[in-house]
Amino acid sequence: RSGHALGNLVLAALVDETGSISDALARAGDLLGARGRVLPAAVDPVRLAGDVGGVRVHGQSLLTDTAGIHRVVIDPPDPDVHPDTVTAIGEADLVVVGPGSLFTSVLAVLEIPRIRDAVAATQARRVYVCNLTEEHGETLGLDVPGLVAALVGHAGPVIDCVLVNTLPVDLGRPLPAPDDDVLSDIPVMRRPLAADHGAVHDSTRLAAALAEALASGPR
Repeated sequence: RSGHALGNLVLAALVDETGSISDALARAGDLLGARGRVLPAAVDPVRLAGDVGGVRVHGQSLLTDTAGIHRVVIDPPDPDVHPDTVTAIGEADLVVVGPGSLFTSVLAVLEIPRIRDAVAATQARRVYVCNLTEEHGETLGLDVPGLVAALVGHAGPVIDCVLVNTLPVDLGRPLPAPDDDVLSDIPVMRRPLAADHGAVHDSTRLAAALAEALASGPR
């Protein structure tokens, strides 16, 4: 379908083949030779909508290209969640929120009540990894404090640390590191995270920063 990422279309085809999103994710992991396990945020199909200037915009593909989103909501508002997902959050040492599209990926997941409650209750260290650049559409004009304010405004106090890149970025408009060491009562870690080429995180640099965040202490 127009407006959907290829990965989403492949996953939809695997759902048709296997009969469930959980089995589809397991099948995708096998095909890709992935390490670890990918668990769904919701078992039921969920539709995303957002409030923009008093108008409700429906559908992820439209929201992705929309600036000025005030809030996102899901329908149904309390979908079924895979029990292994809640268990994994509760047993984790580290919960990483992001990077990813703030409204249509990160906050869409945290809008699910049982996911949000599990992240709020876990004793894991919870780190929000900020994107490297603005996204055309949904986060256009938002800086790091704006991203954090939107996250906390939607989900409440579900993160313990904000991880921000300090390196220049080849593509896109980079998000400058905030002036303050604390945003919304959350400590900020500034670290070199960007890859040498392109607007993507370097996996080795990001892993090192996350290990440092984990070692900085429990909640």
